[in-house]
Amino acid sequence: MDKFANKYLLWQAICECGRYSKPFVTTGTINGQIYREECLQKRLLPFLRSHRGPTLFWSDLASCHYAKPVMDWYEAKGVNVVPKEVNPPNTPELRPIEKFWAIMKKKLKKSGKTFKTDEALKKNWEKLCKEDGQSLAQDLMSSVKRNVRAFSLGEEIQ
Repeated sequence: MDKFANKYLLWQAICECGRYSKPFVTTGTINGQIYREECLQKRLLPFLRSHRGPTLFWSDLASCHYAKPVMDWYEAKGVNVVPKEVNPPNTPELRPIEKFWAIMKKKLKKSGKTFKTDEALKKNWEKLCKEDGQSLAQDLMSSVKRNVRAFSLGEEIQ
């Protein structure tokens, strides 16, 4: 028996229409190269291309999200991304993905299941997303524009 349970890192994108990308699950860390190959190239790009009209990708401030090769990738692929200098730190209320993670993680923990492999977690995460993900993403994303506007005007965010 392992002394400590595995710690997983899960990456996924959501959009205001309630859709979400395929997840990337790992027990390792994500550097710029892994982020570019696994998250952006294999998951984000097909997800963005499936949308009609313009999109804006808004990541958190993890260093791999703004590494020079990653920024070059965004430009080469035509991905509009929120620039780091205007991406405020410590504002999860502006990034609904943070609340999406918290709620979905709580639901996953509530199931009482433990996962011995990345694939087992991924399978259960995808099942949970299929059951609750779309409506939750739509609900959370519905306030983004209002919250960004309030933030930019120095008003209280709901």
